[in-house]
Amino acid sequence: DGLLVATGHDAPLVCRFRLPAEGAVAELVDCQRVPFTGQGIANDPVTGGLVGINRSKHEVVFAEAAENLGANRWQYWRHVAGPVLAPNFLGAILLLFCSSFSAYATADALVGQSLPLVPTQIANVLSGNVLSGQENIGAALALDMIVIVLPLTVVYLLLERRTTRWLQS
Repeated sequence: DGLLVATGHDAPLVCRFRLPAEGAVAELVDCQRVPFTGQGIANDPVTGGLVGINRSKHEVVFAEAAENLGANRWQYWRHVAGPVLAPNFLGAILLLFCSSFSAYATADALVGQSLPLVPTQIANVLSGNVLSGQENIGAALALDMIVIVLPLTVVYLLLERRTTRWLQS
């Protein structure tokens, strides 16, 4: 939005200034109280949110900075917490899906032979329960599982790389 955000050294204030098109005097837009003081303030390049350091509590402050700069709860979750938490949350869901998809013992114990689940079908083929002419069905089902799990693993690795990049910045 073309504004310069500045903070005083000891006052818990963040002020926004509009830079002039010409001349050397910036226009003060507004000042707001924040839960941190000093020069420990930054603009997070991943989320675009304002991040501060509360020195007395030794913690990084996200939500309070967003609220003090006028963000409502939806904007906080959309622009600050969501982008920070989403890669780890989606990665956990992908790992859980891949793990449950490949584990046939649990599925077999829960449904037995009443439901033809892919992992139990593969287990049947591996144990020799095949009909004549369907000897390759186990290999086809295993290939189907690989085709499903491999892209999910790639997506997980991309999410992990994004999280690592955010943590290192």
